[in-house]
Amino acid sequence: MFNISKQTKYYVHCPAGVVTGGVELLHQLVDFLRNSGKNAYIVYSGEKEHSVPADYKSYNIEISESIENDPSNIEIFNESEVANLFDHGKTQKFLWWLSVDFFFLISRGEISLVDHFHWNKIIFLRQLCWHFYQLIKNRFKIKKKISTRKIISSGILCGYQSEYIHSFLLSRKFERIVPLTDYINTEYFSKNSLPPKENIILYNPKKGMDFTKKIIAAAPELRWIPIQNMTRIEVIQLMQRSKVYIDFGNHPGKDRLPREAAINKCCIITGKRGAASFFEDVPIPQEYKFDDKTNNIPKIAATIKKVFLNYETEINKFNYYRNQIKKERFLFEQQASNIFLDH
Repeated sequence: MFNISKQTKYYVHCPAGVVTGGVELLHQLVDFLRNSGKNAYIVYSGEKEHSVPADYKSYNIEISESIENDPSNIEIFNESEVANLFDHGKTQKFLWWLSVDFFFLISRGEISLVDHFHWNKIIFLRQLCWHFYQLIKNRFKIKKKISTRKIISSGILCGYQSEYIHSFLLSRKFERIVPLTDYINTEYFSKNSLPPKENIILYNPKKGMDFTKKIIAAAPELRWIPIQNMTRIEVIQLMQRSKVYIDFGNHPGKDRLPREAAINKCCIITGKRGAASFFEDVPIPQEYKFDDKTNNIPKIAATIKKVFLNYETEINKFNYYRNQIKKERFLFEQQASNIFLDH
């Protein structure tokens, strides 16, 4: 897939000072490559301090502040940093799609309006207004745009983290695509027996809160706890005590929180947006997936109460999901090896 030699250097682009699932995955790739004997580096971008976050100190990471623009080297971008995709003309490129949504939402101003139009008409209108304002402000100077068509025509190899992203790339006529999934941090895998489970429902307050608030309002007698302002250990301990995790967010890729909750034996309830609509990405029974519509709220509340009453039976319905999660690191390393290591 790439022209690889002993001199090849791998540069993984990453936003500085951010701690998220996607950012951890970028560090995991550098860790894998360096542990495989490769010269791999994190290249931080942004105004925050260019240092490895404390949460990722356990990974084998080295930082590079510059890139050798050499045809033997490989630059690895994620979809939120495509604005810099063509800055170094000689290097080999890999575009790793960790989500669909962030391609449009984070890379504001760089993405073609045509792509916005085909993705979301409301967002397109917002972008159109923003572009018009920028044209006037900058005296009608037009910035160079990135488009899916340009990425395709450049021949850049693309990786997809989820089946949802795979489907999107196929719909846009991408041909040079390969799977490169991810895995959750092994700290979430309990080495001891779990504490007694309590009737607790966990949720992510950063995603899907408009609908989640309606569910909470419909069942205020239940115990709802947001996952926020906690260390990783505190999150793990909370998941180990809880019975249910709900997620009605947009699922821009194969999200980590549902998997982290599932591996700690929470029953998972999701919406059907983004990757959650694909069984390959969130392989849970259909009875635990709901459209985020008001008339489904009584059914969601009833499902939560069913779990509380019959937890020992209901949790077995998630055995397949947990087994898939346990295989993810092996699959990731196998896919990364096929793409980036010389054979």
